[in-house]
Amino acid sequence: MHANGASFFFICIYLHVGRGIYYGSYLFTPT
Repeated sequence: MHANGASFFFICIYLHVGRGIYYGSYLFTPT
């Protein structure tokens, strides 16, 4: 249970950071 919770926690952080980098690069990409 603890391992599953930790995995879910890290997945949430991974998605959050990935989304931030994705939108960040999208916003800062010269058009």
